[in-house]
Amino acid sequence: MASLADLALLLPIFAVGAGLIGYGLLALGQLLRIRRGAGTPATDASRALVTLEGTAVGVDDATVTSPLTGREALWYSYRVDGHGGDLTRPDWTPVAEGRDGRVFGVETDGDTVRVDPDGADVELDPTDEVDVVADPADVADLRSVAATVTVDEPAESVDVGVATLDAGERYRLLERRIEVGDALAVTGGASVNAAGGPGVLLRGSTDGGLLARFLGVPFVVASPRGADASEQLRGRVLIGLVVGLPLVMLSLVYLFPP
Repeated sequence: MASLADLALLLPIFAVGAGLIGYGLLALGQLLRIRRGAGTPATDASRALVTLEGTAVGVDDATVTSPLTGREALWYSYRVDGHGGDLTRPDWTPVAEGRDGRVFGVETDGDTVRVDPDGADVELDPTDEVDVVADPADVADLRSVAATVTVDEPAESVDVGVATLDAGERYRLLERRIEVGDALAVTGGASVNAAGGPGVLLRGSTDGGLLARFLGVPFVVASPRGADASEQLRGRVLIGLVVGLPLVMLSLVYLFPP
């Protein structure tokens, strides 16, 4: 049997390992429920599991305009990154970022389900992206993404509407958008704010604190066959079991040596 000093060290390790295993098993149960297919909720529910694919459509002609690209969309997220590190291992640091959106519809099997992107994890590939070295004398690449490009020659900088880029520095501009006609997959845990069925409004939980977000099922809007809620849950299962099991086994071996 281990000494008191060993117990003081090993018991916390065992507790952490057991907690991680529990976290992984919880995620595994959530993953299996999503895999069985939750469909569209048929009744009111504070938290329901949904799995649906369809085409993005507008709701009441509500759109937003990106301040970076000037494009109208149902939802957008932009980011301007400054370059650090070296050419082989860039370390991008956000210089400016923002997102906005409106409730939009996902048309599936003849019905339209409304989705509120606020509180959702939107996992989409960039719609527009450019990696450039800011040069006031050559802004063609910047104009391929940014709607507004203003050169300030005395200051040796270029303004792209949402950020000012210093000449000679490397930047990455990227934007993700949801536009009418895009194919989308909506998966995960959602609050249902309607009577259910066609026209139901789904939104991610924005309350409950960090613990609820950590343990709950994420609400993800992605491309079909993209990084949906199942992928996030698989990551939790791996972390819980791959890290937790060795910690528990190691502590048990030292607590109860053969």
